[in-house]
Amino acid sequence: MDERTIYNIHTKYYDYLCDVEINGKPMESSSIKNKLNTYRGFLSFYEIDMPRPIKIPITRNRIRDKDIPTWNDVRMAIKLAKSPRDRAIIAMAATTGLRISDIVNLKISDLITSCDIYFEENQPRTLENLLEMDPDNLVPCWELNPQKTKEHSNLTITFNTPETTNYIFEYLVYRMKLDIRNGGDGVINDDEPLFISQRGKVIQPNSLSRQCAIINDRMGGEKDKWII
Repeated sequence: MDERTIYNIHTKYYDYLCDVEINGKPMESSSIKNKLNTYRGFLSFYEIDMPRPIKIPITRNRIRDKDIPTWNDVRMAIKLAKSPRDRAIIAMAATTGLRISDIVNLKISDLITSCDIYFEENQPRTLENLLEMDPDNLVPCWELNPQKTKEHSNLTITFNTPETTNYIFEYLVYRMKLDIRNGGDGVINDDEPLFISQRGKVIQPNSLSRQCAIINDRMGGEKDKWII
């Protein structure tokens, strides 16, 4: 086939993809681009001269104002959460902007490090000493490499509000008391996760996302408006 014929076939395939609807909606520009790249890969495999690439404008979904959770939404979600842990996580996500996958990977040592400037010069950096401080005066500074972009070594620096620090402290004190009630010593080691599952294990992001979806449903929220 000559170059013109190949280009015409390529163009017709592109026009076809633009007319395809999935669940009543046009195919995403990124999906069209992927399918055209697959088609070009097929031609390349059989050593057929490839047509000129078609420039596809990638549409960016814009966030509508009504889809952005307000502080009232966040406070309602915290109120509807059934455990101190979930209240702390919701507040943490809302004020730091961290993803669930990053929050569940935080350790007690990360919390201590984030509050380093609030310790006295010679004061031991321990959770016990930290919990004796007034959370209303603590604005932790978190430094981490997000899981999603970890391979690029993108350092993220973020903060949470004193209100969130209160929720975190309340959860940790509750966790200690629960451990004592169950026969433990009530000690939380620095290398333990900041937030744990009901079984005392690392929380799986999918499990936490389901819990957040339940809270969203309790609020009567729409699909486009997620607290987390």
